[in-house]
Amino acid sequence: MMRKRGLSTLLAAVLLLLPVLGAISTMVDVGPVGAAGAPPSITLTPYPDDPTNDEVWIEIDAVADDEAGGNRIDALRWADGVRNASYFATGGTDVLDDGEFEVTRNGTYTVYARDTADNEAIETITVSNIDKDGPTLTLRPSTTEPTSGSVTVEVDASDSSGIDEVRWSDEAPQMDSPWPSHEVIDGEFVVTENGTYTVIAFDKANNQTMRQIAIDNILPELSLTLRSSSSGGKATVTAEPIVLGNGNSLEALLWAAGDLPLPYFREGASEDITAANRFDVASLGTYTVYARDTNGNEVIKTIRITTLGSSSSSSASASSSSSLFIATMNGKQAAVSLRESAASGSGTQLVYELNLDDPAELAALASPDGKNELRVALKDPASHPIDGVSLRLSQRTLSRLAGLNAKLTLDIGAAAYEWPIKTLASASEDPVLRLTALRQSADADQALADANAAGADDWRAELAGIPAEIEAGGASASAEDSWLVLPLPSGLASADLGKLAVFLKNRDGTGTIVPGTIRYDSQGQAAGIAVRPGAFARAAVLKAEPIKTRFDRYANGYADGSFGTGKPITRAELASMLAKLSAASGSSASGDNSGSGAAAFQDVPASFWAAKAIAQAAAAGWMSGDSEGRFRPNDSLTRAELASVLVRWRKEQAPVGGGTRFPDAAASHWAFSAIAAAAGKGWMTGYTDGSFKPDQDVTRAEAVTVLNRALGRPSPSDGPSWSDVADTYWAAAAIRSASQSFDELRYLNGKVELLVR
Repeated sequence: MMRKRGLSTLLAAVLLLLPVLGAISTMVDVGPVGAAGAPPSITLTPYPDDPTNDEVWIEIDAVADDEAGGNRIDALRWADGVRNASYFATGGTDVLDDGEFEVTRNGTYTVYARDTADNEAIETITVSNIDKDGPTLTLRPSTTEPTSGSVTVEVDASDSSGIDEVRWSDEAPQMDSPWPSHEVIDGEFVVTENGTYTVIAFDKANNQTMRQIAIDNILPELSLTLRSSSSGGKATVTAEPIVLGNGNSLEALLWAAGDLPLPYFREGASEDITAANRFDVASLGTYTVYARDTNGNEVIKTIRITTLGSSSSSSASASSSSSLFIATMNGKQAAVSLRESAASGSGTQLVYELNLDDPAELAALASPDGKNELRVALKDPASHPIDGVSLRLSQRTLSRLAGLNAKLTLDIGAAAYEWPIKTLASASEDPVLRLTALRQSADADQALADANAAGADDWRAELAGIPAEIEAGGASASAEDSWLVLPLPSGLASADLGKLAVFLKNRDGTGTIVPGTIRYDSQGQAAGIAVRPGAFARAAVLKAEPIKTRFDRYANGYADGSFGTGKPITRAELASMLAKLSAASGSSASGDNSGSGAAAFQDVPASFWAAKAIAQAAAAGWMSGDSEGRFRPNDSLTRAELASVLVRWRKEQAPVGGGTRFPDAAASHWAFSAIAAAAGKGWMTGYTDGSFKPDQDVTRAEAVTVLNRALGRPSPSDGPSWSDVADTYWAAAAIRSASQSFDELRYLNGKVELLVR
């Protein structure tokens, strides 16, 4: 009985409460009581997913079940570590509006989603592609013992993200300057001189490590080459000593008659030719030359003189017993008289004189309707090399050939010169074409020195062949009329053709470096390089490795695939960009933007994603906080503020006289000098109405455009795609450059190649 009475009492109480419950449900819409339906689905997508020393964005795609019925995501949070759903009752960071979050270190992260039906879900993602440590780099010389040869430097580079490239140079990199360097191949490179060598290893996350190694065990070397020429009853012996080693130089160059031992020159009678590098002899026989450098190395070489040439008391020249040259018209040999004589030129050069004054046979072989080539060439340049030739064309020859549209080619093997004959026909006297191969080592040294002064020094260029000189006396024609063709070294790989250039020195002493045009033979092989020298020039073929400049990505897009072109750039974002660009220029070897040094600003905790970049920007004086000790990292930046940051970052002074002026940035404006400097350098420009708009916010697209201009940063033709950056967008090129890593190869001939990494 008691049990029934108890149940009846309970039922009555419940019935009494039903109206009250109905009133609460009507007043407060709390949604369904208890969870109903499936939990939300969560998809997490990282960007970037390749190795990076930057932050990684996690895009969250959270979808509630039965959205058509009104269900939706009501809460979206994230936290580091593996968390359960209950943790997010009070913990985690809200990202419901953003739909993404940013992480600056590797680890596992948890995302929590709850819908309006109180269904919950969690999803984790592990980030492991952030690498902020530079590669491990070790350098070892193949020997530390004194050696008269070379030293191989073994390079061991490794990194968890993989090695992208390792380069070496005998120069240390300088900020904002190209670094002439070479790629380390097969983990080693060879040096032949003492010095300090720099090696930089780059990993796939754009971190870099620099190490230096000092080589001081290569002994100085001395070598000696002798050659002779004979004419006028005498022989001239030219000595070409080569001295290697830092600080080493030639101390003595001596000669004496006979086959003599080395000790003879320490005590015996000999003649000093240290300054002249050559001597003349009038007797056949053997002669010995001795050389000593400042490090005490000694070397001797002998040469046997077997001919002195014929002498003449009435003339400085001697008639050649057999013709060395041949004249052809369109490839057919012409029976013409090439009055040929050998005359001693300047120094030890032997220059041949030719006179062509019998045009009848040449005209008979010419084609009246086509292009014709009169070719005067050395028959066998390989077995009988000469220093030069002087070709005189008579007025009779010129007048006969001028109407045949003929091109004259003068070829001495070491160089060839091409000139339309019609441009010579107006000469008031017989024109003389002089083509000389500058075989002397002093000429080669001077050519290289002149080329370096003209800009080749940055490339560490080397001569690739024998320099030549052309002079067209009695002719007046523009540079567009003639070609000077210099032969290319045998065995030159096709990949090396782009590394060639030609140095031209004009009559007034000025010099230029030009790309030249590659000439190919009938077999399709590169045989020469042609330039337009005008009526006078000295020319030398140069070969140099391209200067490689690395440009690392400094701006990222968002996880939704956009770049955020129209978003105002924040102060934290600009500080991060400046830190990354400065690290790439050599002021820092790390792209780490987290951690220490940011406590100076009360609104920048050490855990803030751009804390280290902000600390670096403040320490360098590029950016500063306000009077209350705040940096305001999430505030936007005006155009005046950006100009002020730029001139401090680039250490640019305001132009004298104020430079470019804008009516809305007059001298009374607080950033007047900075705006004038930024506009004067071309980094920032005004608007079509003449205004600068100093108080207008700077967008992300505008920021990367300005930064690229300030650094002279080029833009590859291809790059990452962004949903808000069409190919026709005004800042598309600047965004392509800023949002990817690439290398710039600058060649000596002016060619620029961009290689995306």
